[in-house]
Amino acid sequence: MKTAFTLALAFCLSAFSAQAQENVLSTIDQPVGIVSEIVLLPSQDLNRDISVLKDELVNLRADLLELEQQILIPPSSRLDVFFSMDLGQSLMPDAMTIYLDDQEIAHHLYTERQQAALTRGAVHPVFTGNVSQGKHELRVLLVGQHQKRELRRAVSHVFNKEGQVVSLEFSLQDVQQGGQLSIIDHSPEKQ
Repeated sequence: MKTAFTLALAFCLSAFSAQAQENVLSTIDQPVGIVSEIVLLPSQDLNRDISVLKDELVNLRADLLELEQQILIPPSSRLDVFFSMDLGQSLMPDAMTIYLDDQEIAHHLYTERQQAALTRGAVHPVFTGNVSQGKHELRVLLVGQHQKRELRRAVSHVFNKEGQVVSLEFSLQDVQQGGQLSIIDHSPEKQ
């Protein structure tokens, strides 16, 4: 039993500072109750160190994800497409399909949770990807439910990609009037 305790104590000591190790080693011949109190103090430091490392890891992961996005989808060829709705609408979007130059690039089926978020003002990032420079046409087809009827809306937008990020938001407005799907261009050159 004493050997197992000594091995466990040695393992814990490898994570502590030299001063903490000397304090614990000087108490090995004392009763177990006193040793457990001394061992708890350094483990609190260890828990704090682990918490700090976790926070640093989360920050590092975010930085790596941003760097990956810059490498895989550079601003010179990047296209971002978002979807939003007026607040408090009774429309429930079921699906959205996006076409770039008559080729489907994104399709999304909305869950009840996502529908609720959209009606509260959330913005859905539907697509982020690469697009070549030049003139392009983007079409959006939205299917949803409004007052127990199927609602279909489509809109297209022609844009010219010239080296900067193109950021487009498709917004559903005026659902009480039958719903209009409009385009808001958030590209840096348009602002």
